[in-house]
Amino acid sequence: MSKLSVITLLGFLILTVAFMSGCEVDSATETILITPSAVNVSKGQSVQFTASGGYEYTWSLGSSGTASTVMGTLSSTRGPTVTYTSLYTPTTSNAVTETLTVSSIISGDATSTNTSSAMQGSAAAIITHLGL
Repeated sequence: MSKLSVITLLGFLILTVAFMSGCEVDSATETILITPSAVNVSKGQSVQFTASGGYEYTWSLGSSGTASTVMGTLSSTRGPTVTYTSLYTPTTSNAVTETLTVSSIISGDATSTNTSSAMQGSAAAIITHLGL
């Protein structure tokens, strides 16, 4: 066998191994969504939120006011659906907002052979507490 034939054969084998080992770039095919994406609430009202586009959902709350102000509660911090109950009425006529965030794992491209292609994603909904 000539030296050129051996080099060509080795190059072909390297390309074949690289192709078969799953050296491909994956991309997420979904995004996380919260329904509804924005609501107005008064003290005592409850609203159900649903997440889609991922799995293993984790929910959290954040307020635009002081960190010590509790504006509402969640029925759970895990799962695709939570119920938010308002505990707060602003003391002025100004509305106060709170952010409901859901984080989840988004699976990679369904055509991929790479099982480590999952990535973390999140979405937010705005909860507006109505003033007097």
